[in-house]
Amino acid sequence: MMKKVFYLRLEHFFKIKFNFLTFSINYSIFLPWFCDWLFFISSAYFLNLSLFSFDNLLNESILGIKPERLAVS
Repeated sequence: MMKKVFYLRLEHFFKIKFNFLTFSINYSIFLPWFCDWLFFISSAYFLNLSLFSFDNLLNESILGIKPERLAVS
């Protein structure tokens, strides 16, 4: 009986270690992508890149219309 309890505790211990290992592997894969997106968003915010806004890209590249021509006088 004691041997069975010991094996169950040992199995529980290795299960926890394995779950922690898979969690750390997933975290290490996810973290660089998150840092890249965070750097991109923060640099776009602090540099105020209005050139890359969606409206200007839509007007200039797809429609071929300059934003100055859309202004109402």
